[in-house]
Amino acid sequence: PELVDLSGETKETLDMYGAEPGKPSYANNCLLARRLVERGCRFVQLYHTDWDHHGNKENNLGDSLDLRCREVDQASAALVADLKARGLLDDTIVIWGGEFGRTP
Repeated sequence: PELVDLSGETKETLDMYGAEPGKPSYANNCLLARRLVERGCRFVQLYHTDWDHHGNKENNLGDSLDLRCREVDQASAALVADLKARGLLDDTIVIWGGEFGRTP
């Protein structure tokens, strides 16, 4: 249970990820991924559940896509930087993938 309790994280760490304890988010998941790696977890997969912008382009592009990009960019960069700062990136492979092949 202490794994998912983010109350012990510093304000600086929470701000770096954009994480808000108790609120489901990709940022919280990235922070939880770091905590899993710290505890020896050998495989962690993250994904953003609100990423598909292929349908209803008029309502999904623009501000919504900008927001999704900021969420993913900030938290993902924070995860890699945090792993590196803690010496965990030495033994961790980070693979970034994205959807491809479909065009609007």
